Amino acid sequence: KWTLNGRALYLKNDDDEAEQRYAVGTRYQRDITDRVFGFGQFDALKDEPANLSSRYSVGAGAGYHVVKRDDVTWDVSAGLGYTQERYVTPSLQDGIARSKYSNTELLLAEESNHKISDSTTFKQRLAYLPDLRNSGEFRATFDSGVSVAMTKRLSLTATVQHRYDSNPGDSLKK
Repeated sequence: KWTLNGRALYLKNDDDEAEQRYAVGTRYQRDITDRVFGFGQFDALKDEPANLSSRYSVGAGAGYHVVKRDDVTWDVSAGLGYTQERYVTPSLQDGIARSKYSNTELLLAEESNHKISDSTTFKQRLAYLPDLRNSGEFRATFDSGVSVAMTKRLSLTATVQHRYDSNPGDSLKK
């Protein structure tokens, strides 16, 4: 299974100030046995309101199909990742103002897919990424969405996403 995703947000107000958020990602997953799979992933993010001029993350690991049926799948996975962040303005990391920061992290996730009807599916994914350098610091992501098939190859999807960073930097909300 190979997935690609992307999102973009560009805002400009009357004062000619602009905010930009861009994200792209890819994940490749291949079954090793009927229940065990391996995966590799890459994500890139630019989020100026969050003081990120860039965040690049790469990771790999293995997972297990807890439930694997035609109408429902539920997977759990674990692996290792590496993330590098560059900041728009220097940010306090490990007690030092830095313009960039890199760390190794665990990748722990669960994901499920539910076939509601022949044309409608519901998907959700929760990932927890603890920083291996700084105990207690982590990122977490939650994505869920409903897809309705328009044609055999095109679907309309509505999604809800939530991102959490326990250490986003000075004066930024977690």
